Amino acid sequence: MAYLNLIEKWNRVYNLTAIRERDEMIKLHFLDSLSILNHVEMEHVLDVGSGAGFPGIVLAITKPELKVTVMDSVNKKTTFMQQVKSELSLTNLNVINARVEEYQPIILFDSGDHKSVFKFKKYDVTDTTYITKKWCVVGDEIKRCQRRIRSI
Repeated sequence: MAYLNLIEKWNRVYNLTAIRERDEMIKLHFLDSLSILNHVEMEHVLDVGSGAGFPGIVLAITKPELKVTVMDSVNKKTTFMQQVKSELSLTNLNVINARVEEYQPIILFDSGDHKSVFKFKKYDVTDTTYITKKWCVVGDEIKRCQRRIRSI
């Protein structure tokens, strides 16, 4: 709940999320992020447009063996996520302030995430622009997305 407390504190000043009520944050942000845990079977995940850190930071907290990179082009959001990383000692979290099409990674990612998670062979993040704009939803859509990604 330390992460939730930080969101509430920072949200008063920086408007990280439009959802203000604690119970709604838990239901609409945390539980939504946790719903993809069974689909995360990779080592490195990139969360593009992470905002206040959903689902990337939730994945980093709940799966400490997972290497998570959260990315957002809005400085106040990446500053917040860097603070979360520091206060919660999330050594498996990397915070990037950039647009995905301008990002030049030094590692390959197993998964590109833009409000959903895909499992497929490693690819360079410069190839993720197409994938991250798909906005596929979790569940049955993951299978459809995986087939689409394999065909790329």
